[in-house]
Amino acid sequence: MKYYVYLLQIFGGGNPKIHEIIRAYGSARAASEKVLKGDMTLIPANRIENVRKASLEKSDQIIKFCRDNKISIVTIDDKAYPTMLKNIYNPPTVLFVEGDLSCLQNYFSLSVVGPRKPDSYAVRLAMNICGGLAGCKTMLVSGFAFGIDSIAHTECIKRNIPTVAVLACGHTIEYPAHSFSVRAQVKKSGGAVISELLPDTECCKGYFKHRNRIISGLTYGTVVIGADNRSGSLLTANNAFDQDRDLFFTMPPDTLDEKYSRVIRYLRDGAHAVYDFYDIINEYYELHKDKLDDTHLDKNRLSSYSAAPRIEIDDSFDAVEESLGNDKPTFSEGTTTTEEKSDESKFPEENFEFFYEKKQSKTQEKDVLKEIVDRNTPITEEMVKSVPSDSEVKFERDSKKKTRKRKEKKVVPPEKRFSLKAGGESKPPCDYSLGTPGRFQKKKKGGAVVSNKSEQPVQNAENTRNLSNANKILDFIGRGEGVTTERIMTTLDLDYSVVIECLSDLELDGAIIYHPGGVYTLSEES
Repeated sequence: MKYYVYLLQIFGGGNPKIHEIIRAYGSARAASEKVLKGDMTLIPANRIENVRKASLEKSDQIIKFCRDNKISIVTIDDKAYPTMLKNIYNPPTVLFVEGDLSCLQNYFSLSVVGPRKPDSYAVRLAMNICGGLAGCKTMLVSGFAFGIDSIAHTECIKRNIPTVAVLACGHTIEYPAHSFSVRAQVKKSGGAVISELLPDTECCKGYFKHRNRIISGLTYGTVVIGADNRSGSLLTANNAFDQDRDLFFTMPPDTLDEKYSRVIRYLRDGAHAVYDFYDIINEYYELHKDKLDDTHLDKNRLSSYSAAPRIEIDDSFDAVEESLGNDKPTFSEGTTTTEEKSDESKFPEENFEFFYEKKQSKTQEKDVLKEIVDRNTPITEEMVKSVPSDSEVKFERDSKKKTRKRKEKKVVPPEKRFSLKAGGESKPPCDYSLGTPGRFQKKKKGGAVVSNKSEQPVQNAENTRNLSNANKILDFIGRGEGVTTERIMTTLDLDYSVVIECLSDLELDGAIIYHPGGVYTLSEES
C-alpha cells in the first residue's frame, strides 16, 4: 500500500504514467525501489521535483493519518476495489474511501450528472428522475457539486438509499463550502465518499475532467440531465461512451435551439432519450429485477407489462366481419370499387404533387355540387364560380407555409477563444497531475493567509504555455483526419494531462467537436 501512495506522491491523480512505470517494473514496490535508487528512466522531466519531495516515510504518515480519521485506502490490487472501475482506461491506482464501498456490489447503480446552475425545467426533471430511481432502490453516483449532483445525492439520502460521492479534492478539503455535514449524511445512509487524491490535495479546476472518468466508470450507465453545449457534463458523457457504458440524455426544452446542438448529436448517435425515469427503468428492469424495487411503480408503464390484452391482426379482422354480419359491402351508383381505385392510384411519382392538388380541387367541387343536388335547387352560374380553382387552392396552401430563419453564428475572436481562467477564483490554479499543489504555495503573516505574489509570473508563464499547446493541437486537428488523443500525444510529444486539459478547454469553447470513436475535428466556427 505504501508503495502505491509513494508513486501517487510523484505522479498525482489521473496520470496514466503511473500505470506505465508499474507495468515496466512489474509491481508498485519494484517501481518505487528503482526510483528510490535513482533510476529516473521512466520519470518525466516535470516530475523530477516531486521525486525529491516524495518519500516512504511520508507514505507511512499518510497511511496513519487515514487510519486515525477512518479513511480507508483501497489499491487496485485489493478485492474491495470496484470491478467495473478496474476495467476502464487509466483506472485510479488508489482510492481513499469514507463509508462503505460494498454498496456498489449490493445495489444496482447509475451515474447522474448535469450543470451546476440548472434552470427550473432541469430541476423538475432531476427530481423526477433521481427521485424515481432512488424509489426503486437504485444507487446514484455523482460528483458532489452544486446543482444536479446535489439533487441526486439528496434524493437518495431522503429515502435512506446509499449514494456515492466522487470528490474533486482530498478528504480534508471542504468543497463545496459547508459540505462536511452532507458527507456525514452520505455515510450514514450506507454510501461512500471517495477520491483518488491525497487527503490534503486542494481543489483545482484542471482536475475535474479527470474526476469524470471515475463517475462514469463506477456504474452501468450515465444519465445527463439539463445539459447544453457548454456544460462540463458532456465530458462525462464522452467518458461513458469510451467506456462502453449506457448513455442517457434528457430532451432539451427546444430542440431547434443551437445551444443544444451537441445534445441532439448525442441523441442521434444512439444515446437514449429520457422523458421521465420510466425510460431508464425499462432499460434495466428485466435484467436487474432482483435488485430493483417495483412496489411503487405503475406496472402499465413498464415494458414487461401490458395495459390491454394483445390482439392479433387476424383476430381484429374476424371481429370486424362479425360486426358486419359477414355481409359484403355494397356500392351505390357512381362509386368505384377497390379494384377501380387501385387503377386510379397508378401515376408517376414525379406527378404526385400535381395529382394531389387536382384531386383536392375536384373533391371540393363535388362537395359543392352534392350540396346543390341535395337541396333540389338549380345550379346557378354564381354557385359554379364559388368553387375554388386549382391555382387558388395551391396559393392558399403555399401562403400557410412558414420559413424558419437560420440563427446567425457568433464569431469568437481568436484572442478570446482559448481563455484559460480559474473559474472566478482569486488564487492561481494548480495542476492536479503534480500530486501536490506545487503552484499553490502560501505564506502566513500575522495569522492571515496571504498569497505569494512572486508566483504570479510563473502562473502567467504557465497560461502562456497552455495557450501555445492549445494552438498546436488546434492546428494539428485542422491539418489531419481521424485525429485522436493518442495521435496528438505521439506526434506533438505532449504529456497526457496537458493534451486532455487543452482538448477539454477547446471542446468547451466550441473550437473542436468530439465524435464517437475518440476522433476530434474542427467546428464550423473555427
